[in-house]
Amino acid sequence: MKIDIVIPWVDGADPTLQRERQLFQENKRGGITSTTQLNGEYRYRDSGLLKYLFRSIDRFAPWVNKVFLVTNDQWPEWLDYSNNKLVKIRHKDYIPEKWLPTFSSNPILLNLHRISGLSDQFILFNDDMLINKPVKPQDFFVNSNIVRDLAVYSVIPADDPFSHLLLNNTMMINKYFSKTSLIKQAPFKVFNFKYGKALFRSFLTLPWHAIPGFFNPHTPQPYLKKTFEKVWSLEGEKLSETSAHRFRNPSDLTDWVFRYWQIQSNEFQPRSNHFGQYYEQTMHEEICRDIEKSIHSVICINDTQASEDEAQVADSIINTLEHKFPSKSSFEV
Repeated sequence: MKIDIVIPWVDGADPTLQRERQLFQENKRGGITSTTQLNGEYRYRDSGLLKYLFRSIDRFAPWVNKVFLVTNDQWPEWLDYSNNKLVKIRHKDYIPEKWLPTFSSNPILLNLHRISGLSDQFILFNDDMLINKPVKPQDFFVNSNIVRDLAVYSVIPADDPFSHLLLNNTMMINKYFSKTSLIKQAPFKVFNFKYGKALFRSFLTLPWHAIPGFFNPHTPQPYLKKTFEKVWSLEGEKLSETSAHRFRNPSDLTDWVFRYWQIQSNEFQPRSNHFGQYYEQTMHEEICRDIEKSIHSVICINDTQASEDEAQVADSIINTLEHKFPSKSSFEV
């Protein structure tokens, strides 16, 4: 079983990209809207973690087949593109021309199955994620048709515009599945002690017959390419609408709709909630401690609107990563 990694990356400081964005930017006169918030500057920033992501893959997941770096023709100078495990993918290499250019992550991710040569099993990493200690293929895939994941139901939060997107995903899933169908089919996958405290979320949603939403761990996500193809065959119109949006829009779907589909299709086995950990970039001490002690297998150091004043990851985090990954990876020149 070949397993690839896909990493979308953008350098928001690139003057060419800034000019192109400005050319297509929606008119923001009239104040801050949900669309404005969905496309904040922080969503385009390079936090400086990409180098350490490659080092962590090289050190802790040498079994990976290929690493696909997906960009808008932006290529870090420090990467060694002669490495036969590294594949350069431009947006125009796989996204239909009618939807380009795009400045939204949603079309970039919804169309990943179109990438030529991508394996049937792949793991999607954001550029703010890292592997924190040795991992095995079995940590992500049980076999060629079964992923590792958390089937935890949860009420969708409603305190930010991104919740619109989660609701859109969940509404589509409810067209094809009911919550009780998975519970009846695989009760011990839904109510599994591996989920830890997150399990209480599922218990609290029991009064709802429909699926109210899912708990999203926001860590590297294993995907089956066939899931993308299946959902596109059924909901191509809605997925095309999102793909046509050059900027994030409250009516969008996200790639998590494929994750939800895998869960509701019972194409998963439970994974411990302790496997990964999500942090906001401002949580310096907690992040450094996790990196130093290798507490979780994978971590996310997310750049949020709350960290708007931190253009780069804090020096303390970078220093900790330098201490953990002092040597260049085989992906670096």
